Amino acid sequence: GAFDETLMLDLRDNPLEPHLGIYSEVRVSEGGGYAAGSLDYTEVVPEIRGYLPVPYSGVVLAGRFRYGAIYGDIPPTERFYAGGAASNRGFYARMLSPSLTGPVNGTTITVPYGGGGMIDTSVEMRFPIMTIKKMPLNGVTFMDGGDVTNTPGELSLGNLNWAAGFGLRLITIVGPIR
Repeated sequence: GAFDETLMLDLRDNPLEPHLGIYSEVRVSEGGGYAAGSLDYTEVVPEIRGYLPVPYSGVVLAGRFRYGAIYGDIPPTERFYAGGAASNRGFYARMLSPSLTGPVNGTTITVPYGGGGMIDTSVEMRFPIMTIKKMPLNGVTFMDGGDVTNTPGELSLGNLNWAAGFGLRLITIVGPIR
């Protein structure tokens, strides 16, 4: 068991497809016997995102930085993972995390088990391409960096894993499809 607290400030012009503004959040979880849990830990995850339009171009510059640290016992359900569409897009989901590799039924597999420290960052340039049935189709170029380590003390900004790429986003009435 744990208690979760979140402090958030949202100054974006649009929460689904922002063009201007800042979003910041600090999430803290405290686990232990007082929360009917068997593991004593504190998890801290601050995040900040920023959006800035380039005048007269339709281009939006976006940036994000998220840090995560778990102090004390690290519950398996709270471990950090990185990689995939919502994290470092240059890696398969969860594969930018501490992992174990070994044989299973004659095949060697790698299984990520997560970690207690995380850095996840991204910069993007979003730009319009065309409109399909009143729905904007946008392109995005990005550079993502990140790392997940067993403990927060092992994290280093000089040791991030970087990936760059291109993507498409169709802005629908229910939100963007990436």
